[in-house]
Formats: sequence, structure tokens, C-alpha cells
Amino acid sequence: MIYFVVLVAAAVCAVPVPILDLDQLTDSADLIVVGGITSIVERGRTMVKAADGQEQPARSMTGEMQVDHVLKGLAVSTVTFRFVLLQRNSDARLFSL
Repeated sequence: MIYFVVLVAAAVCAVPVPILDLDQLTDSADLIVVGGITSIVERGRTMVKAADGQEQPARSMTGEMQVDHVLKGLAVSTVTFRFVLLQRNSDARLFSL
């Protein structure tokens, strides 16, 4: 049996966003680690300004990472981080760190 999944967007728009400068991000980082995500927890609902400048509903999230290797910074065993999950519509999601 062969199954096909087709995803169709109701509306499509392109929004220019700044290009990430990996050298600058690496230089300015206090900590760079390699590891695996051990938990993700939703902390609540919020509103954030999206790349297009409009307010968007989002979910505030917290994650925890088990550290396997430290590439920059002091050795740690786990890292806790926060991010938002933008909810543009019921079919599209965007992670933002």
C-alpha cells in the first residue's frame, strides 16, 4: 500500500527576514553545546511581534537539553532554554529561539 500526503496552504506570503551571521552569533555566545532535548513544556499563551511586524498569538515554551559536549563556555550537564511557538493559523507553525 502506498499513501500520499498533500499539504495545501490557504494563503502564502513571503516576508523578508535578516540573514543570520553565524560568525557573529558564535563570537557573542556565552555557551555552545551539543546534546539532546529531554523535555519541552508549555508555559502559557502570549502575543509576539512576528517578522512581518504584526502581533501573532504564540505559546511560551521551556525546553531542557542534556549536554553531551561543550563547544564553548563552562561545562554543564543540562541547559534550560525558552522559546515561543508562533501560531499563524491551524496549519502553520514557526519555531523561534
